[in-house]
Amino acid sequence: MAEKRNRGIERVVLVSGAASGIGAAVCRRIAGPDTALLMHTRRNREALEAVAAEARQAGAETHLILGDLGETGTGASLVAAALEHFGCLDQIVSSAGFADRRPIGEVDAETLRRSMAAMPEAFFEIATAALEPLRASP
Repeated sequence: MAEKRNRGIERVVLVSGAASGIGAAVCRRIAGPDTALLMHTRRNREALEAVAAEARQAGAETHLILGDLGETGTGASLVAAALEHFGCLDQIVSSAGFADRRPIGEVDAETLRRSMAAMPEAFFEIATAALEPLRASP
């Protein structure tokens, strides 16, 4: 933790779903010289890099990760990457998700399962993996 403080970083924030929507807006809003962002998206690297460039322009440090939160272990790997890259983790913003706009009757059970895995289950995995680092955060 002293390492981040020596670099002038006051907070390290993990943001899932950072390439668009709420996640991108959060990154833009909190980016500054005192902030490091671990930014995640499932596969939209180009959009994630554009948001990261804006965050860096505002003074934030960034580290980008791609991964499917519908796959078990991805959430925990985001926390591990934040700890490895920045040395600590102070906050999480779990905003990853996707909308299947097909009406009831057209959506199958597998689609529902993937939605649940990518949203509430992924949040649970991230929060569980981040529990100790968040407790250690000042």
